[in-house]
Order: sequence, then structure tokens, then C-alpha cells
Amino acid sequence: MYIRGVAGIGKTRLSAEFAEMAAAHADHHQAEVLDFGTRADEGPLMQLTRSLLQTSAEAKAEILDEALLLARLSALRLPREHAMLLRPLLGLPQPEEAQSLYAAMTPATRSQRLVLALRDLLLARSIHRPQLVVVEDLHWADEALLATLTGLLQGTQEAPVIWLFTSRLEQDPLESRLRPQLPELPLTLIELPPLRPQEAEALVASYGTVPAEHAARCVTQAQGNPLFLTQLLLFHPHRSLPASLANLVQSKLDQLTDLDRRAMCIAAVMGQRFSLASLQEVLRQADYQPELPQRYSLVRPLEEGSYRFVHDLILQGIYEGIPKIQRDRLHLRLAALYGEAEPGLRARHLHRARSLEAPNAFLQAVAAEMARYRHEEAMVLLRDCRAIDYAPKDEYRLMLLQGQVAMATGQIQAAREHFEAARSFAREECQRITADLWLARVLNMLDALAAEEAILDGLLPLAEALEDPLPLAEALYLKGNLYFPRGDFATSRAYHTRALEQARRGGDVRTEIQALSGLGDAHYAEGQMLSTLELFDHCVTLCRTHGHADLEASNLFMLGTARIYANQTDAALADCFDAAELGKRVGNRRAEVVARLTAGWILLSQGEPYAADEQIEQALTVARGLGSGRFEAFLLESQARVELITGRLAEARASIERAWQLVEQHGLKAFIGPWVLGTRALLEEEPETRLATLQEGEALLDAGCVGHNGYRFLVTAAEVSLLDRRPEAARHYAQRLTQLMGAEPCAWGEHHCALIEAYADWLENGQAEGEKGGEESTLKALRACWHRGEAAGLVMTLPRLAASRH
Repeated sequence: MYIRGVAGIGKTRLSAEFAEMAAAHADHHQAEVLDFGTRADEGPLMQLTRSLLQTSAEAKAEILDEALLLARLSALRLPREHAMLLRPLLGLPQPEEAQSLYAAMTPATRSQRLVLALRDLLLARSIHRPQLVVVEDLHWADEALLATLTGLLQGTQEAPVIWLFTSRLEQDPLESRLRPQLPELPLTLIELPPLRPQEAEALVASYGTVPAEHAARCVTQAQGNPLFLTQLLLFHPHRSLPASLANLVQSKLDQLTDLDRRAMCIAAVMGQRFSLASLQEVLRQADYQPELPQRYSLVRPLEEGSYRFVHDLILQGIYEGIPKIQRDRLHLRLAALYGEAEPGLRARHLHRARSLEAPNAFLQAVAAEMARYRHEEAMVLLRDCRAIDYAPKDEYRLMLLQGQVAMATGQIQAAREHFEAARSFAREECQRITADLWLARVLNMLDALAAEEAILDGLLPLAEALEDPLPLAEALYLKGNLYFPRGDFATSRAYHTRALEQARRGGDVRTEIQALSGLGDAHYAEGQMLSTLELFDHCVTLCRTHGHADLEASNLFMLGTARIYANQTDAALADCFDAAELGKRVGNRRAEVVARLTAGWILLSQGEPYAADEQIEQALTVARGLGSGRFEAFLLESQARVELITGRLAEARASIERAWQLVEQHGLKAFIGPWVLGTRALLEEEPETRLATLQEGEALLDAGCVGHNGYRFLVTAAEVSLLDRRPEAARHYAQRLTQLMGAEPCAWGEHHCALIEAYADWLENGQAEGEKGGEESTLKALRACWHRGEAAGLVMTLPRLAASRH
């Protein structure tokens, strides 16, 4: 239900009547959007959350602490994890583990998870009793609030939940921002026109005995506006009526004591809702109570310790009547009162006073909001700061913060533009270095690698000249990343080694983790799986020790990958499941995709094709949503193996052909070309084509590829050769695998080399000897090899040979 009309037309009164009618049948939750004077955690979502967590109307004064929050969630049978999303709205601190996870989430993930938590609260309550949710003054709502409400409307559409919104006609978001997102949502729209004369007279009659002449004058003067009319009716009948509501408010102020008048002026500067304690402090009257203003219908009490003006037009009437010099002084006093505890309110009051301190205060407030992960509020503060035209601004800091907020909220191209602007405003070398580092990060995300390298090449000499090792560590890490996609793993490793040294020298654990991760990737790319395992194990330990959950998901799936080659199969699978779940929770969808992909490999290896298929399907859905052809190709290779094992050969061949098309389309031959070609050969019917496919894969391997290709292609190529009864060719591939492992032999590789040799021996020796004893000897050795593999979870790494055993 949507009620709209001009200010003072009776929207709040009508919504209150609806709420009263529903009281016997539904729980009532009330929230209002305010335009000024409230903290970021006092907004409508906070009001709604508190109401949804209360057990009854009598519990409104109850303080919602951590224990009570968890008890409410438990009573409603909701996940304990929802508490992490609700604590910021309730002003509660996060426990250490939850804080790490909350910090790791992308802003989009936090917003989505908050919508789910609030939706679940509403749905859980609606099981027992219908819910009425009233949100007033939607014309002041920002984009973040409207997006949350849209999500809640969609999520509760089938539940016994009635939403009631009020909005003024000016700035009404219904047609421009709500309807386009909710085209099929049932809606009752009520537009309130001015009162007709007979309606105005009925309203007058509800006020008891009013002299007829005075009543007639009030009706005429109010011109159909109920708020103006009700305020006029309270006016003395023998005095001349004010010409406007503003004049009426000033007349009421004239009837107050000096103390009450000063209090109302301070309150009007504070905003529509105000704290009595803050009012008493600014007024310097510790025992002040607004009894007379309440009697004159200027303000009304809310929960204990706070009040609000009866209507925004009353506030405006008082505020605009305060001489500007006095208003400015009050804003400055309130800015001093809020200080560092409320940087956003401090900045806004300085702005209203047109103080020269306002721009810097806004930038401090933006940094504070970003530290609390309230990026939407940070964007609003930045917008207000940009609009300042009465004081000089620190354009460098402004552009840098705009870039950081844009980057955090996924606006990567905008972030690039802001960081480039910050570079141009940099006045000192350290500012230039900081801007360059942020710009390099963004250019990497945009795959503008040539531009990134140019920035880093100019930056590195400047960073090396600094005494601070941290900028140098970051620059070296980013430079090392550039060499990885080129296949120059030795140079990548050299830069990451230097980055690690500088990070440790500066005590920067985050860059230390990133450098270790870069080293792990380089060792993995060169097929050195034991070093890879050691490095990623250290990465994950540091992530967990120091609370870097955003880095943990990516490092954890790589730890799981490295464990595969150590034959730590069960631990590898557990790591991948944990990484997939963590990636999903924090919004790192890439980590989720690769973790599920890797879990699929392991499950296939263990002979669990249907469980593997479930992981692959989930990962494919996410990968296609991300538009990631690279991971889709990888997943289709796994899907082809699932289809092979479950006897769907035609589908398997179609999947591997599509995978190869994506490899060629996206230039992925060095990344997974031989791996895919190995599986393609395994599924190929024609012997000549099989052989040609293996030759093509080996040529790509010789040209230089990421290390996993060697392990996977050589094992599959050996399987194809054994199936074709070419034991010498199979031995050739086993020897190449031994050479690949070099000084770092791994259990996975050694097992497959031994299995291939045993199978080749069985093909050659058992049949060539023509003696039953020789054949039994080689067969016994082969079976022993298979059994050792099964014990390590390597049941289906050679799927066609495994199937031929039965």
C-alpha cells in the first residue's frame, strides 16, 4: 500500500489509522526516513530491525545486547550467522571471527545477506502472525535503502506481510525507482488531495466545542491542509490567524518561555529526531524537560530519552525563523559536541554552518564510514563534500577516497578515473606513490596490464628511495603478478621473493600473505607441488591468525589443490568445501568457482561422479554468471569426465569439444590446453585422431604451460596409450612425468608413474612370456598398485582403465 500527497496532508495520520485497524490481527513495525540529524546506524533499517527482534510492544524499552540478539534468532529458528549482518544496525560490536568475515565480504554481498537476514526475520514472524511494516517519508530514501526495500518486497511477496509506505509528491521514488524493479507486485496507491470543505468541518468537529466563527476562519485559512488546520484550531480564537504554517509556528514560539524557545531552536538545528541528553548538554540545563513545547503540539516523545517534532514543517518553521548567525553558531556547537565520536554528524553540521573545516571533516567521516564498511554512507558524504563551493578542498584526498569507495563497490572504471585524477593532484612524492599503487591495482582488475606495467616501472624507483618498505613491497608484489600470465614464472618468483622480504621488514602481514601466495602460484606453475603445498599452508595459517578472511578463500582452495598432489585427498576435499563456502559467504565468487572445480576433480578421483557433478554444476552456474570462459572450459573438461564415467559418451564428447572451443576462443592453451587435449584424446574414437591429439598436446607442453598440464596430460596420454596397447608410448609419458617432478617428486605423480609402469609391464611381460607364472606376477604387481591408489583416494584418475578392471 502506498500513500502519497503534499506535506501536512495527513499521510502519517492515515497510516496510523491503518495500523490501529490491523493491531488486533497483525504485528506492527514502524520506521521512518529522516533527512538530517541522525547517525548512520539510527536509520529506518535499524528501527525495523529492533522492532522485528522485539517479542512484544512492552519490550520496546529493552536493550538489545549480544545475548538477547542470539536468543531472539534462536527462538525464531534462524541461522546464528544472521547476527553478523544485524549487529551493525543495532550498534553492537562484532566478535573477532565474525569481524574478519564481515570485513572480507564485498559490499554487494553484505547488502544481499542483510536483505536475506531481514527477510528471514519477517518470514519467521509471519508464520505465527501477519506482519504490517510501515515506512514513512520514502521521498528522503537513498538508493541503498530503496534497494534493500525492493529486495524485501520481492522476498516477502508470498507471505502474509503488508507493506505500507508514505511519500510526498515531490521526490517521490515510486514511478522512477520502485515500480521498474517490481512490475508484478500488487499495489494499492492512495493519493491524498486537500480536504474538501465538509471534510475539514468534520475534522473541526472532532476537536470538541470550537466557536463557529473561529472554526470557519480556520477552515478557510488552512485551504484543505489538515496539519495547518489542526494547528490553527489550537490557536487562541480571539487573535488574528497567521497567514501560513510558518507564521503560526513563530506565533507558538512567542508564547513559550525563553528557555523553551531556546531549546526548540537548538532542537530544530539538531534535526527532526533529537536526543534529550544532547539537547540538555547544548542548552546547559541538565534537568530540562520539553513539557510546554509538547503541550503546544510542537514536539512529541518517542522512546525514553528522545523526541521528535510533530511534523517536518514545524521544524522548518522554527529553523527558518532563527537568524542565520545564530543558526551557524548552533551548528558549530553541535559539531563540537559530536566530535570524533560521530564524524558524519560533525561534518554535516559544519557544512550547514559553511565552516572552512567542513571539507576536511567530510573526508575524515568518509574514512570512518569505510572503516565500518558502510560504503553507501561514504558515497553520500563524498557527494556532499564535492558540492562544497565556499571552502577549499583537498582534491588529492577527495579523489583518492572516491576511488577507494568506487573500487570497494565494484565501480572499477570509475575508480580508475578517480585514481588518475588523484595522481594529477598529488603534491608530494609519497602522495604520488600512494595514488600509483591504487591505480596499478585497478588497472590489473581491468586487465590493462601494459598500462599497469608503465605505472609500476615509474613507481618502483620512487618506492625504493623511501625509507618505508611497505609501498615497495606492494609494488614488487604487483610487478611479480605481471609475469605470471606471460609464463615467465622465474621472474615472477624473483619479484615476489623481494616483495616478501620488504613486507616482513615492514611488518605488513597482508602483503606478506600476498607475496607468499604469488610464490606459491609460481611454484605451482612450474610443477613444484611440495613447495606449493608448504607456501599455501603458511598463507592459510597467516590468514586465520591475523583475520584476513578475504585472502583466505583464494589461498585455501590452492592449499586443497596442492594437497591433491601429496595424496592428502580427504584433507584436500575438506579444504575445497571450506573455500567454496567461505568464497560464497564473502562474495568472492571466483574463489567459490575454483574451489568447487577442484572439489569436482577430487570427487572424480574418488569415484564419486554424481557428487562431483553437483559441484561442477554449481560452479558452472557461477562461472557463467561471471562471464568467465576460462573457468567454464575447465569445468566442461570435468563434466566430460563425469559423463564418461556414468556411461554418457556422446554427451562427454560434446562437452570436451565445447571446452576446447573455449580454450581456443579465450587463448587458454598455455593455461589448460594440454589438460583438455588429453581428455579429448581419451574420448576420441578414431585411433589416428587420438594420436594426433596427443601429439598436439605434447607440443603445447613443450612450448611451456602451467604445471598442472604436465601432470594431467601426461597421465591421460599414458592411459590412452595403454588402452591402445602401446606400452612404450605409455612409458615415455611416465618418464616425462618423472622429469617434470625433478627434485620435488610428489606422491600423486609417483603413484601414477608406478601404475603406468606396472600396466606397461603387464601388457609386455605377461603376454610376451607366454607363461602363466610371469603373467600372474605382473598382474599381481599391477593390482597392488591399483589398491595403493584406491587407499589414497585415486580410484578414477584413469577412468577407462579403471572401468576395464571389472
